[in-house]
Amino acid sequence: MEQRLAVEMRRITKRYPRVVANDRVDLDVREAAIFALSQRREDRSTRHLIKIARTNPHPQLRKNALFWLAQKDDPEILDVFEEILLDD
Repeated sequence: MEQRLAVEMRRITKRYPRVVANDRVDLDVREAAIFALSQRREDRSTRHLIKIARTNPHPQLRKNALFWLAQKDDPEILDVFEEILLDD
């Protein structure tokens, strides 16, 4: 069974001063990645979950991201929940 996409990025390019690390790369993050992100402690993983909760076109993936965000101890998350709840 194929998992739904959590994040989809197309034509990503990452350049460093002397090298191009990625040149027009496509990246798909599947549903299981939401759980993996939720288990990391870095602020960056929280930002990714917030992006999924705000912008992903699949309601179930947004719900999963919101569930795992609620488990984290970060004051920014309250603002995100308020923003999302007041938007609907």
